[in-house]
Amino acid sequence: MSANQATGNVTSETFKPIISNFATGVSIITVRHNKKDYGLTASAVCSVSLDPPMLLICVNQNTGTQKAIMEAGSFNVHILGKQQGDLALKFSKSHTDKFEDLVYSYSDLGNPLLPNVVAQIECQLHKEMSGGTHSVFLGKVHSAKSITENPLLYLKGQFGEFTHLKQETFKPKEETV
Repeated sequence: MSANQATGNVTSETFKPIISNFATGVSIITVRHNKKDYGLTASAVCSVSLDPPMLLICVNQNTGTQKAIMEAGSFNVHILGKQQGDLALKFSKSHTDKFEDLVYSYSDLGNPLLPNVVAQIECQLHKEMSGGTHSVFLGKVHSAKSITENPLLYLKGQFGEFTHLKQETFKPKEETV
């Protein structure tokens, strides 16, 4: 078993192999601004609050999507299914027409709404903060829906899917007297 360690002067090169041990879901963030559609693949998405329902997303400040979210004041989060790795890769590329050849609609707040995903969550921008190279956006959930499908996961630079462990794994061992 190999190990990674970083103490004191932690750099992006030393941090990346350590944080890659954290499995995340894969989502696509979309927004429309000035009659142009923007989107990107994101793994930094999480629930912040259930009352009121709020999400947190992190978007690189050097993207058109980040600037469009700031101007539009809303965004959509699409949680991808286990079979949608190709879609995730399409939206991960910079400077491409990510919506080319896609059939999609627009949500209540006017942002691109991708079909056939595990979940669609439409958010109004509540707050933006800077976090290094990224903007951290808090979004208040305007609408949400989901289907019963396993999500796409990302771990150590690869896509995968969740596997349930057997319940016996977690049963406490009986004490002997």
